[in-house]
Amino acid sequence: MSIGSNILADGEQRVFLMRHGERLDEADKRAWAAIATQDTYHDPPLTEKGKHQAAVAGKALKLHLGTRDIAINKTKLFVSTSLRTLGTAAHAGKALGSREMILTPGAFQCAAAARRAGLSSLRMSAKHEKPFIEMTEEFPVSDKVHGGLGDTYSSAIDSILNSLKPCKTVPIIVTHREGIRLTLKKARATSKLPYCVCAEFIHSPDKSWRLVHVIIPPTLPKGILKAPFTTPKERTGTKDSKPTCVPPPKV
Repeated sequence: MSIGSNILADGEQRVFLMRHGERLDEADKRAWAAIATQDTYHDPPLTEKGKHQAAVAGKALKLHLGTRDIAINKTKLFVSTSLRTLGTAAHAGKALGSREMILTPGAFQCAAAARRAGLSSLRMSAKHEKPFIEMTEEFPVSDKVHGGLGDTYSSAIDSILNSLKPCKTVPIIVTHREGIRLTLKKARATSKLPYCVCAEFIHSPDKSWRLVHVIIPPTLPKGILKAPFTTPKERTGTKDSKPTCVPPPKV
């Protein structure tokens, strides 16, 4: 789904934001209630379907990067420290051919659970938990942690962009719908955000954002995005509004 111009001007940076896959507590509340503890109920893992969604989304993103002439070694994979985003990054990253994922606590700060519980009461990572160890047996996690528990979502994104600007590396950030929605708002756009949707933005030196493309995984049901990613002008139904929906990529 092409939205706007993807040509980079001087000083602009390309950014990909991906939402995590299907989470267990939303898919099967009883199954999650049976295994959740007081310490973990804010942080459900992916379902098997969610893992599949992530792998398919990774393949679709890899194809899209090819259309932009962006090599995988010119990208870095950053991930919120929730189990569902870690699982998504692991499966998507393997499909992408990424070398590692970098834990980014600030990318979790936007999530409703993090705001309710407070990031300081949630672990920095799930490195010592069985689901996480199994998830990352074939996919390495960087020893580096980008930022800290005090970061906001916006400050974490700004920090990532500033750190990558000199080397012209493209960030792929696996986060939550609340964070992507916040970035869409800055780009003057809005939409429903289904699991594993991936939005391509361009960030300008003046701190403005531009939405240029949306990768809709083929795993999504038909018609789930009937009126996707509308601009304010399109929502008011003015004469110069234009539809932006095109078929999802084939994987």
